Amino acid sequence: MKILEAQSAVLTNYEVFTHLNANEKRHPRYGREGGRPRNLVTVTKELLEYFSDAPSPLASEPFPYQEETIRILLEKLRCWDFTKAEIIMIINLRPTKPENLNTVIEEMDSRFPEEDTQAEICAAIMGVLGQPNGEAENAAKRGTVLDNQAGEAGTMAD
Repeated sequence: MKILEAQSAVLTNYEVFTHLNANEKRHPRYGREGGRPRNLVTVTKELLEYFSDAPSPLASEPFPYQEETIRILLEKLRCWDFTKAEIIMIINLRPTKPENLNTVIEEMDSRFPEEDTQAEICAAIMGVLGQPNGEAENAAKRGTVLDNQAGEAGTMAD
């Protein structure tokens, strides 16, 4: 395989997720018999797990992303004149609070100084992509904290 044009397009997590799921259905067999290299199988599996676990927006139930949903979101966000990179980050991260939005939008305080505007942007995003599942996100955070504590306890015991 030869790369003809590096970074000719940037994909959203939804597009990658959709592509990987479509390939999984087309090529269900793994290893040499299925013709897929093991490292490709591993990367695909790990990416699908990453997308399916909280706090990923793709892990939400019901699944918030569809082709039409993305079009609607783009129409709603058009009036704020976001850059292409900002739109991709909004789609990937689904910021629901101005604090989260600040990490996605460059110079947010100078471009959107009013808190009402920031809240309006977040409301538009949540109106299309929905609210994140707070329970799943909290469980994921607790799991991370518990994993870290278990690792520290194991280190101390040694």
